[in-house]
Amino acid sequence: MSETFRIERIVLVTDTSRHAYAFDPGANLVVGPVGSGKSSLLELIRYALGGGGILSRAVQQAVRRLILTIQIGERRFTFARNIREATVDWLDTDGKLLERLSVESPTPYRQMSAFLLEALGLPAMRILRSRSRPTADTTALSFYDFYPYCYISQSEVDRAVVHHLDAIRDPKRRVAFEVLMGLTDEEIHRVEVQIGRLRDDLRAARNREHAVREFLGRSDVQSEDELLEEQSLLAETAMRGRNRLDELRHTARAHTMAEAPLRRRLEGVLGGQRAVAEQESIVRAELDEKRRLVAQAQLDLQRLTRTERAGDVLAGIDFSRCPRCLQAVDPERTSVDNCYLCEQPLARMRDAVPYTESDGASAQDLASAERRRLEALTAEIAALLKDAESELDIVLGQKRMLDLVALRVQVEIDDRSNQYVSPLFEAIADTSSLVATSAARLDAIEKALEHWKHHRILAGQVAALQRDLEQAQTELIAARARLDSRRQRVVQLSKVFDDIIRFLEVPWYESARIDLRTYLPVVNQSAFEQLSGGEKTVVNVAYHLTLLTFALRERTILMPYLLIIDSPRKNLGQREEDESLAGRLYRRLRILVDTYGARSQLIVADNDSRYHEEWFSNVIELSYERPLIPDLHHPGPTVDTIST
Repeated sequence: MSETFRIERIVLVTDTSRHAYAFDPGANLVVGPVGSGKSSLLELIRYALGGGGILSRAVQQAVRRLILTIQIGERRFTFARNIREATVDWLDTDGKLLERLSVESPTPYRQMSAFLLEALGLPAMRILRSRSRPTADTTALSFYDFYPYCYISQSEVDRAVVHHLDAIRDPKRRVAFEVLMGLTDEEIHRVEVQIGRLRDDLRAARNREHAVREFLGRSDVQSEDELLEEQSLLAETAMRGRNRLDELRHTARAHTMAEAPLRRRLEGVLGGQRAVAEQESIVRAELDEKRRLVAQAQLDLQRLTRTERAGDVLAGIDFSRCPRCLQAVDPERTSVDNCYLCEQPLARMRDAVPYTESDGASAQDLASAERRRLEALTAEIAALLKDAESELDIVLGQKRMLDLVALRVQVEIDDRSNQYVSPLFEAIADTSSLVATSAARLDAIEKALEHWKHHRILAGQVAALQRDLEQAQTELIAARARLDSRRQRVVQLSKVFDDIIRFLEVPWYESARIDLRTYLPVVNQSAFEQLSGGEKTVVNVAYHLTLLTFALRERTILMPYLLIIDSPRKNLGQREEDESLAGRLYRRLRILVDTYGARSQLIVADNDSRYHEEWFSNVIELSYERPLIPDLHHPGPTVDTIST
């Protein structure tokens, strides 16, 4: 049911003063010449309600704050909004803040739109952006989508019906009309939004399923049944291979245990070989040392022999001169025991053992003794060398024996390996290869089956979404059928609209109706945008009068009982028949007020008061001397206006 929606008072606060404008129930007229502020006053009402009102330059320069009092049903609300601010303050009767409301989103404050929708009993819901191509893209239906049904701005009165030319706002206009007329409800739009989301989800799921199916086709992957059959066969083959491997390994371990004594024996022989090799190395080192000592002793004997021979040759020679410097040498220059030539002891020979006078032996005796010592040493070392060679022969004999034993043990081990172990290892290698190949193929099959599983899941999702979509569409049909009888209201609305157009006695009238699909006025089978400027104004005003009249008559729809019209005579002309048409238009407004009294509120802005000013219970008169904002000097007719 509709709620009373009444503008009671608006206060314009400037830096120096406050200017209040009050409105009565019933009919109100805002009159004044062009540029005096009529349209600005109506735009400020919309701005104070949180809308995007068009603010004139004078308003932006002078006005700082708006205070608006309205009545909705039995409740009275006071709102305050500062110019250029995105919040509205809800005040109590004493002017104290009850709640701060936001005109933008998102903010921490409650939305002004939601506040007004709740107060008017209108639903706050999300709707599809486009019904022709439903998707998950939705938009919120706000108070400002309903308000144009209550307010015809000067810029729109001869241009569009509730902004129907705006491609973004037009879908919301249609839904707002259906809500106001009771042709739709929240359940219908909940299902429509669900259908849009399901369509998007179904489209995306089909694309994913198609992409996977295309991939499987391009990859030349076997069918899922073929892969499952091959997987079963390979799994059985792999299991048999693993069992065979277990058997072969058990057998190999048994043969390995049987060879353990031989291998331990071989290890013992190899240890003996290492010990003999070490002993051989030691003996050979001793042989080398003894051979060196024998060679040294023989060398010393040879040197002694050369010394003795040199002494025999030189002993009978007397030197009168030194063979080196040729100076005369005196034989009496030293003792008889020393050489008179070099003055060294006569028994001193190179590398010979020195002697002293106490020895009492001659040089020849000493040389003979040295020879006997060297010969004895040589004989002793030669005997040791022969012993070492005998020891080496023994060691080499042991080595040959150990090599033979090791060879025999290794041959026996190799015979056993060739007979048992090697075939086992070959069988193990072959079986392991078979198991590995089967496992690799099983992995490949598993991956391919994952793709098929993914495809099956996607196909299931597509089917589930298709079922959900069909169910939602069925619900939507049922929900619309529940309200289908109410569409007769549009037919009744068309009759009221036709009555009003005929009442206005326009010379161009042939027929008038409201389109059942677009909810827009159609005159003489022509769409609104095909009419002339003056015809658009008349039709637009008649359309809004039709909505308000129907709401007041039926009292079962949600249309608020408020209509604000800015410049209902725009583009009508100055001819006598145009003046008569304007008079009939105002007479129709008077009939509405007389019929329904204070239940409704009309606010009309015009620049001429001669059209039955006495019909209006409240007249707000503006002029260049007393404009909307008296604080400012008004330049007269040359002032900028907000009309377009």
